[in-house]
Amino acid sequence: MFHALVSEENKPSYTVSNQLCADCYFRKVSYAHFGTKNHWRQLKDLFESQNGRCALSGVSLTLGVDVELDHIKPSSREGTDSLDNVQWVLCVVNRMKDHMLESEFFGLVEKLYHTMKERNTPSA
Repeated sequence: MFHALVSEENKPSYTVSNQLCADCYFRKVSYAHFGTKNHWRQLKDLFESQNGRCALSGVSLTLGVDVELDHIKPSSREGTDSLDNVQWVLCVVNRMKDHMLESEFFGLVEKLYHTMKERNTPSA
């Protein structure tokens, strides 16, 4: 059975795949990431504090489709699975960031931008 999806004023409107309601989605992610459904409310609050947008790109997120939790400090770099070390991001952005810290990731993005800009600048 599907739950009604209601957007409260001043909250991001949720775009959710047709498989789960937003609260059920947050419960599922909480269980998968933390081994308990108890953190679903904090994950929802985090999503709302990000206005339903990717923390790294600013692109609007669709729950259950193109979004996942990112470790701000990656687990491979001694980051924890705590709520204060996660953020909602686009799946493709999370794949690109991989094991990098945010500063390293943004440095790479800047290099990519400058390389593309140079390629697209006509020669004199």
